[in-house]
Amino acid sequence: MNIAHHVVARADVSDFGTQGNVVRGEGHPEATAFWIHSRLHEVHPAAACVVHTHQPWTTALACLSDST
Repeated sequence: MNIAHHVVARADVSDFGTQGNVVRGEGHPEATAFWIHSRLHEVHPAAACVVHTHQPWTTALACLSDST
């Protein structure tokens, strides 16, 4: 999906089950993102969602060895 964050709506987002099946919305999961997100849900079943971003500043923050 290539939609600016300030115009994205709930209808633009799809939900997928643990095997990649469509729960809500349309389309199919991107393979790499699905693999990462589904593994996180497996080890953190209480998580309501898993979100990631590729923004330069968040990538830089994640690479820091000490986040304080």
